[in-house]
Amino acid sequence: MRSRPDFLVLSPDDRVQLVVEVKNLRGISPEWAADYRRNLLAHSILPDADFFLLAFSESLFLWDNARGDAEALPHYQASTRETLGPLLVDVGGEEGLEAAVSAWLYALTSPSLGEGEAKRRYGWLVDSGLYSRIRGGHVKYSAAA
Repeated sequence: MRSRPDFLVLSPDDRVQLVVEVKNLRGISPEWAADYRRNLLAHSILPDADFFLLAFSESLFLWDNARGDAEALPHYQASTRETLGPLLVDVGGEEGLEAAVSAWLYALTSPSLGEGEAKRRYGWLVDSGLYSRIRGGHVKYSAAA
């Protein structure tokens, strides 16, 4: 297992808010995602953050406490295709999925994406409180770091 997640998303004041791990796997259940997260926690791979996102080929799973209860199922689940939409066009393999997730994260942190538009497109991110914490922040690609 790698020792770093794929992305970190920081608030405007440089605090890690979101840890993101991307895996090009299909047919992932919330229970399987929770087991995967539990393994990351057991190996101390997750940095301290308020949110953790597992991005798979078909589903996105979000926890509102990255290092909270190791047994917890995801607090939010969304369709990868519906969430990333056109960013997935002609995307293949794990690198392609990472590129689509990266572009989406950069768009989420852009101050030009207003809360109303974010709510319409990604209501679960607004409802979780994540969107307000990362708007105006920045994304760090950490897999190679």
